[in-house]
Amino acid sequence: MQHGPHEGEVKLGTMGICHCLDCQTLTGSAFRVQIPAPANTFRILTGMPKRYVKTADNGVQRVHAFCAECGAPVYSCAAKDNPPYYSLRVGALKQRNEIGTPYRQIWTERRLS
Repeated sequence: MQHGPHEGEVKLGTMGICHCLDCQTLTGSAFRVQIPAPANTFRILTGMPKRYVKTADNGVQRVHAFCAECGAPVYSCAAKDNPPYYSLRVGALKQRNEIGTPYRQIWTERRLS
């Protein structure tokens, strides 16, 4: 999958929806749609996204990266060296229509009615 300044390989059938409060807040919407890309396939092609480190209520930190030009969410990953994968933001992918449908939803107890 590619979006202007980045690309990564994804496995079809792994797209998911997250309803957690962080995803609701960071998207300004009811949920976030993402698909994992193994770290060894993900790379930034041009520029460097802005990064924000969010600490969850349980203390876990995640990096949230945004396009420095337009502010569009690009990915999130563990806030450590060499994360195993990147959660690519589906709305920022050129091939988003080719991914299929989400296979699971998480944090559904936080889902908005």
